[in-house]
Amino acid sequence: MQLPSAHAALTRDLEQLRLVRGVGADEAVIFYAGRILEAETSAVLLDVDGEASGNAYGNLIRLGDLGLASSATLALFHALRMMTNAVRHVQRPVARDDADLAILLLRHFLGWRARPRGEARGETPGEAPEAQREDLDSFLRLLTQEPLDAPALSAWWSAHSASLLVSPVPVALCVERLAAAEGHASQAMTAVEQGLARFPRDRRLRQLQALLLRRAGRTPEAIAVLQALLREEREDPEALGLLAAIHKRAWRQAPDRDDLAHKELRRATDLYARGWEASRRTDTYVGINAASLLRARGERAASDAAVARILELYERRRGKPLPSAQPASARPASLRYTGYWDRATHAEATLLGGDVERARALFREARALHRAEAGSLQSSEEQLAWLLPLLDVTEPVRTFLEG
Repeated sequence: MQLPSAHAALTRDLEQLRLVRGVGADEAVIFYAGRILEAETSAVLLDVDGEASGNAYGNLIRLGDLGLASSATLALFHALRMMTNAVRHVQRPVARDDADLAILLLRHFLGWRARPRGEARGETPGEAPEAQREDLDSFLRLLTQEPLDAPALSAWWSAHSASLLVSPVPVALCVERLAAAEGHASQAMTAVEQGLARFPRDRRLRQLQALLLRRAGRTPEAIAVLQALLREEREDPEALGLLAAIHKRAWRQAPDRDDLAHKELRRATDLYARGWEASRRTDTYVGINAASLLRARGERAASDAAVARILELYERRRGKPLPSAQPASARPASLRYTGYWDRATHAEATLLGGDVERARALFREARALHRAEAGSLQSSEEQLAWLLPLLDVTEPVRTFLEG
């Protein structure tokens, strides 16, 4: 794989990556792979957007906002970023398998980086043994297919799971994709359990375990996992959002005006609000849940502030006008979404913001494009069943959504 860049900092980092790979310094391999990721995402954004974030996370979020990479492809890049963070913060021991995986993820990143620019410079060092590398390479290609071939991914896991259990990172990537696919919750649960048997303290795998337990109705087990995560890191946005969802469901299931209903609504709202703040008000899914529940509690000013921030984040995705030297194809003409929930979040924020007609159009567009996601569509209907009356929209949910 060749590197598409000529700037001196990247050249030095690539040379350092070769050196540390040669002496078996696994942590340093991951560190330099992460540095290259950060440097090159910054370079892309400077080219097409005129500015870049000070860190890889911000850069990757912006690449997604501008539609320059699919959500599945970005998941691989985030995986490399998280591996780098694990080394930087000494979160867990790393070994040669982790270093090999980091180089493989870097190869995929650099392949993406080269395609739109057509440049080539430098080569990544060798990585895992050929058979293992081919297995992981095949997995990553399957993982980034759009649309996802979930049965094929499930079958691949069943046949080749040993190749992924070298690190928690590919296991988590597999579980995330299977968990999002209709009808594959059982396979996702099997995968996460196998991953946790090998990596019992991995935070991402435990978050995914809690998600799957909640969806399966195993609420006490999900709460136990989430409470353990929050004891370790009190302001974990993912864990806060998952725990909030459990209390939100309990609120909806409690009798109206019952003391338990008020208690569960307060718990859910407070947890979503904490998650929203912990994400630095960037996690729009957690934010829209906080906004809608604040509205349900009568806290209109706080709800409106969250909605305004969410709508601002969506508007920012449109980016700046392209410099005249850039081809028009370098940026999408309209806002792009990462999936159904991204669209539904925008629609709900628009609804809470008072533009009912625009919200109706956004919801209908989301449903038309994601008809196969029956579970997600049902969740939105349940949400709108209480939200529409709260906002004085009198038409039935189905009429609102389908006309």
